[in-house]
Amino acid sequence: MTARRMLIVASLLWVAGCGRDAVAPPDAVVGQYGGRAVLLLATGETVRVQVECGGAAVFNRPIIPASDGQFWLAPTLSTSNGVTAAVAIKGTVDSDQIAFDITRLGPYGDVTTAQFLVKRDEPAEWIGMACAAG
Repeated sequence: MTARRMLIVASLLWVAGCGRDAVAPPDAVVGQYGGRAVLLLATGETVRVQVECGGAAVFNRPIIPASDGQFWLAPTLSTSNGVTAAVAIKGTVDSDQIAFDITRLGPYGDVTTAQFLVKRDEPAEWIGMACAAG
């Protein structure tokens, strides 16, 4: 096979791969969930959590709750205000809402946990005062 043909075949394979839609696992939580000072965007492949004044964390896996609604997302690295930390989520899905804890392990061993409650198809409530309180 000539180099030109290999390039054409590789290009076609690349285009074909880009054109396919990802299919969410049937039990994955999908949608936008908003709450006080937090927004959670869940797809069949990722979860993005934006916390007011705390930056964002992207988890490269979906929320797939157990039969009792509980789930856990393994730590990912997140950078906020120039500081990188490991962030994990543990929570419970109940109908149209998710209650979850975000645990953050900072670069100096500091551990913080914050609790959130978000509701499906609701916007985040950006309150501004959360930044001043921190």
